[in-house]
Amino acid sequence: MNRRTVAHPEHGYGDDRSAALGAIAHARREPRFYIVDRELRLLSSSHGMTDAADRALPLDVHAVVLALLERRHARSAPLVAPLRGDSILRLVPTDGPEALYVIFVSQARNPLALAAKRYGFTSRELEVLELLLPGRSTSDIAAILQISHLTVLQHVRNVGHKMGTSKRKDIVAALLGIT
Repeated sequence: MNRRTVAHPEHGYGDDRSAALGAIAHARREPRFYIVDRELRLLSSSHGMTDAADRALPLDVHAVVLALLERRHARSAPLVAPLRGDSILRLVPTDGPEALYVIFVSQARNPLALAAKRYGFTSRELEVLELLLPGRSTSDIAAILQISHLTVLQHVRNVGHKMGTSKRKDIVAALLGIT
């Protein structure tokens, strides 16, 4: 049997991917997780895999992970994205001889609703933020909302000012609860 060794900074080396997954899951306390290889083949998950149908990532998770990996190669973007409803997906690469990723899916309170109460965002600022969270560009946001590129930039500046930052990545990180 081919055993893999995966490093985890808090727990050292495990004798295989399931040990590393257990350590990461224990440390993170996330309700659902998946381990995938470089080709996004499902190797393990929190709910187990009893038959062939369980050996594939859910389609929505797969699509979001592909988008995150594409953005990661294009520039250093956070490996975090909203999923569906109030779920947040975090993609965590593991250290070791083989490239593996752990995907955490956690329920979260709606970050935009919480932010609207805390910072007093306008309805238009919330619309811009909703499109900014999944990583859409200024041009995409402008086209979707049918406003100018400069208006989008002004809304992002206003949001940043209210939140005390001037960087998009800091705005997204704060909204998703990552620091």
